Amino acid sequence: PRRTSQCAMRMVGVPIRLCSMSTQPIAQTEAIAESRLIELAKQFLDQGTGYYSPVCPALLAEEFVFRGGVVGPLNKEDYCQTMTRLGIADAFRLNS
Repeated sequence: PRRTSQCAMRMVGVPIRLCSMSTQPIAQTEAIAESRLIELAKQFLDQGTGYYSPVCPALLAEEFVFRGGVVGPLNKEDYCQTMTRLGIADAFRLNS
């Protein structure tokens, strides 16, 4: 069975699975090594965007805005709702 976040469900109105990636914040004043930054970016793409795995709202800033060539701008709530309803991560076996 899928685990869902009650907070995320209230936020977007549809079930969103909990993400497996650590959501521990990194202090903005702390320098991040290039290799660590690349690792975090890969983890985010693999585990948080809604394309290669279910969307993970905890990984998106409250002021997150998605802007695409045709779609957008979408704030965090609208992006999470859109990605969950589209179900790309569930419909296709995509590899990042």
